Amino acid sequence: MPLKSLAEYQVTAMQKYHVVNTGYQGITLLYVLKGSVNVTCNEYCQTLQKNDILLINRDTPYQLDSLQANIVLNLEIADAYCVRYYKNYFFSRYILGEMETPDIKKHYVDNIRRLLANIMISYLKESQQSLLEINHSLSHLLLILVSFFREPTSKIDHKALTYSDKIKNAIRFIEDNYNKQISLQQVAQHEYISISYLSRLFKKEVGIGFIEYLNNIKFERATHDLIHTKSPIYRIAEKHGFFDVKQFTKMFKLQYQTTPKKYRIEYQSNQADIIFTPVNHYRKEPQQTESPVAVAELLPLLVNIINTQDLISNEYSSYDEQLIDLTQSTIDDTIPSTPYIIFVGELQELLKENVKQQIALLKETTHINYVEVSHLISGNTILPEFITDEPTPTHSPYYNSDIAIAFLHKHNIALFVRIYHKSFKMFNDIYMNKIIKFLQNYVNHYGLDYVQRWQFIYYIDESEFNPKTAHEFFNSFVQIRQAIQSCIPQCKVGLYCPIINHEGEVESYGAKDLLQQADFLGYASTPDPLSEETSQTVTPDNRVMCLQRKAQKLRTFLKRNDINVPLYLMKWNTFTGNTRHTNGSYFRGALIFQTLLALFQYVNGIGIVLNTEMQQEENKPNHIDTSRIALFYLFNTKRPIFYVLKFLDKLKGRIIARSADYLITENPYGYQMILTNVSVFNPHISIQAHLIQSFQQQRLVSLMGIKPGNYQIKKYTFDQQNGAVYRQYLYFSTKFGYDQEIIEYINRNTVPELAVHDENIKDKWEVLTKLDINAIHFYELKRVE
Repeated sequence: MPLKSLAEYQVTAMQKYHVVNTGYQGITLLYVLKGSVNVTCNEYCQTLQKNDILLINRDTPYQLDSLQANIVLNLEIADAYCVRYYKNYFFSRYILGEMETPDIKKHYVDNIRRLLANIMISYLKESQQSLLEINHSLSHLLLILVSFFREPTSKIDHKALTYSDKIKNAIRFIEDNYNKQISLQQVAQHEYISISYLSRLFKKEVGIGFIEYLNNIKFERATHDLIHTKSPIYRIAEKHGFFDVKQFTKMFKLQYQTTPKKYRIEYQSNQADIIFTPVNHYRKEPQQTESPVAVAELLPLLVNIINTQDLISNEYSSYDEQLIDLTQSTIDDTIPSTPYIIFVGELQELLKENVKQQIALLKETTHINYVEVSHLISGNTILPEFITDEPTPTHSPYYNSDIAIAFLHKHNIALFVRIYHKSFKMFNDIYMNKIIKFLQNYVNHYGLDYVQRWQFIYYIDESEFNPKTAHEFFNSFVQIRQAIQSCIPQCKVGLYCPIINHEGEVESYGAKDLLQQADFLGYASTPDPLSEETSQTVTPDNRVMCLQRKAQKLRTFLKRNDINVPLYLMKWNTFTGNTRHTNGSYFRGALIFQTLLALFQYVNGIGIVLNTEMQQEENKPNHIDTSRIALFYLFNTKRPIFYVLKFLDKLKGRIIARSADYLITENPYGYQMILTNVSVFNPHISIQAHLIQSFQQQRLVSLMGIKPGNYQIKKYTFDQQNGAVYRQYLYFSTKFGYDQEIIEYINRNTVPELAVHDENIKDKWEVLTKLDINAIHFYELKRVE
């Protein structure tokens, strides 16, 4: 195959017994595939064992010695290649070796191993696309070195910096035209400089003269054809720019101390067993001892590297360093926790198998305190009573509710009942009697201790509230509260009504008297919708803080008026909008997590809808109520808030450090750390992939002051790629429905990624991680004695 000029790179695999290298104008990578080899240079002296890798910086003399059989893969990448794609190449040195590489970067070293194996295999394949494959791997490898193994240096090689465009262009011209009868004068004319100046500059920068460099290229290409093709020698001489076969043979003998014919016989007869090592055109080396490696022995080693080393990512970028000194932290907070109230609609929804499965899943994952139901008395759950001639009636109006309450009792979940003002006003005495009978029935079944945990909330709809008739609501609420507490004295009866405005203030006449009668207060808080008029990017703090600010103002108002009651946030969402992107495919995991953390210090209960089906508004069957957030999508697939609640429930111990983008706890078993990347933009106008990628973050987090010891470290990654339900549905774009196989596959893949490894920590732990938009990375560091 037509090889790239060795002025740019070369790759070999040899047995190394004694090799002296006086310095290479570029980066050298040594990768030991078998055995071991001793490396000596002015920076270090060390032994490389099997699978070890070492980088030697430019112009660094080194020596390799070994008494045992080995295989060393050697890749040299010239300055000219590096600086072409990375202009600041000469301002840095590159540190890559088993002794120098931190644990957090070991997987990038694994990437380099795989890339080196890929380059060697591409070289051996000799296919038409091999050159493209090699260049792709080289670029990928350099990107890793520049991103993670670069160390700025104050010693600038001014000679390297002056590796001029003139010489780079001259080399490129020679490579493109080497097989023609070109002269130094032609090259000089091409660059618009004098012959004498080009000659001096070429020798100074490249290290050899123009003629020697030109002949080396011709010989490198010609010897390749001698070994790997059956072309007649005279054809090879013509192809690569020699006058005739006689001149080719004479010059070849001077270069290799043998004729082209003998060279071909010696090497081509063993073509399947050896790798030809081209001459290096950058330096003249002393006598050294090395020998070719059998391809049959080399290939299995390379294939094994590729099969066992997974390429982590094709994207590399700079990272932000974040140092957290736990010894200097003054935080010692308890982990926030608040009851969750799960809305399911009417009580009879608990008769559905999928609803029961979802409730059971939640109970296993987090602490569900209440299941909220509506239309308990006015709905269809309680069956009508009728006259019977049976001495003891076998029919019970509570047949359906018995099944539902038995399920809740089994899972130790209390009932949370909505009583709508409109329904109570319409039936008044009948309504109160039904409520009392209902409660008495279940006190008899399950005892007072369980039923008195139930709570009731009196709902006044925004559309029916009139500040001028506030006394009417006051009287109705007092009646229903007295009726319930006459049967169950310890039962809590709260109030949800629109007298609490969007700013958390209560301005209606008589409202304070009404609030003072409530055992708790329920309210709604939803940020304003994001529309096309909203700016493209939105400050994350504003979206989280708007919910926190309302809760804070409401607390202040209640305290100012001597009203000391719990606050329940019944209806909320992070934001809403007019497109499916806003409440659908736009992943919001970290945004939800930070919102709940901010709310926990102000509210005593948080309402959440069980599934998307229940977000359907009662009077608008084709409209989804986006003022509330749901836990499940279709077929029991979990929406992001499900795993947010799971992570919050997993937090143990005490908080010892926190900021806007991390939370660290300590417990008897070790430590926990949550990293978040809260990102908010308007997906209605900004769903483009390039914008989403611009919100991604890469961080090097260093924890100082960790207790030394052996740790098992778990990492949960929850982002658009790992756990996002809508992405999984997009993979199965079909208008003909989802069968059981598709549903099971989606459910299996809608989970955060889990990785586990062991690590010995002394006093500092470092982790390099890339956080996608609104990603959550949860680390558990469990100390192992």
